[in-house]
Amino acid sequence: MRIDPHQFTVECLHDFAEAEAAWRELEGIGITSVYQRMVWTTTWHRHIGSRIGIEPVIVVGRLMGRPVFVWPMGVRRVGPLRIGHWLGGSHANYNFGIYDPAASPAFSQRQLAVVLADVANAARIDCFVLRNQPRHWCDQENPFVTLPSQPAPSNAMSVALAPDYDEHLKRTRSSKSRRKLRRKERRYHEAGDAQIVKAGSEQQVREIMTAFADQKAVQFSARGIHNVFAEPGVQEFFIDLAIRSLDMDEPAVEIHALYLDGAIRAIWAGGIACNRFSGMFNSLSLDDRTALSPGTVLLSAVVEHCCQRGIKEFDLGVGDVDYKRLWCDTVDELFDTIYPTSAAGRAAAPIIRRFLTLKRFAKNKPRIREGYRRSRRILNLR
Repeated sequence: MRIDPHQFTVECLHDFAEAEAAWRELEGIGITSVYQRMVWTTTWHRHIGSRIGIEPVIVVGRLMGRPVFVWPMGVRRVGPLRIGHWLGGSHANYNFGIYDPAASPAFSQRQLAVVLADVANAARIDCFVLRNQPRHWCDQENPFVTLPSQPAPSNAMSVALAPDYDEHLKRTRSSKSRRKLRRKERRYHEAGDAQIVKAGSEQQVREIMTAFADQKAVQFSARGIHNVFAEPGVQEFFIDLAIRSLDMDEPAVEIHALYLDGAIRAIWAGGIACNRFSGMFNSLSLDDRTALSPGTVLLSAVVEHCCQRGIKEFDLGVGDVDYKRLWCDTVDELFDTIYPTSAAGRAAAPIIRRFLTLKRFAKNKPRIREGYRRSRRILNLR
């Protein structure tokens, strides 16, 4: 649907409650990722965004008074600049907005530029830095593809699911790979008292997330890198979100754990939106049972559970890691939009673009990785 400027309006709201009616209405009928669901975004901001000084800017677009999109954005200060970005930070693997598929407007580049200029003026934004945006989501084209962009530092990976798990494996894996997977599952269950649990109570959520924090601390320490999950508010965010999700038909996050002889050996978590399960985080216990491949066994169980529930798509989020290619056969190409809206923003935009380009190369070039990390600290970019 092309925009008639006489029938189209844009609101910039700084209070989540003011945007709730339009947001909830679109969530019920619209296209989005789990990371733009209201419960996910508001819980993230309460525990993390507000701590680091992010101001919400919820953009609501209407045609003839009817909401047709919501962009959950925020503003944060980086030095003298006010940067506009999607809410969710590094915890959101995909950034897309929420759109009514029956009435979502098709922006020309000029029209989108006008909307962003209005948002920038209302929220005093110098530059939009819009990261990890998929070109398409559930057959809906991302309107931001009309603007100049660059490839994101990493893509993401996903797969279409079949209703039957065995059928799904036959379609996506060779017979040799299927036999190898079944051997791992059988060996694990023969090793002791094995149980796979989806957290169904606040007590279970807290028990599993305590184990997650311990496992991640060991994993990051062993690799000698910063533990992002130990940053202020992160653990509380996922616990709060998981508890809020317990009674939801489509949880914003659900947590699965693999036990062996009473100890938690692996954890997988993800959330659901638009019939797609998006993986968010995982961990392993590094002990004498690690050789039994608990992560693989648990991930197999999570995928099977998704097939049984009739979920149509499954993704493992951002990053090109070997194990993801075993489970996913589709690359979700992601792009970044760096769009300056002031003189200061135009001066900073080339630096931000180079920083993100450096990050993309650093993923595969260990020798320049430390340079990227220094740049990230200097620019305070998350």
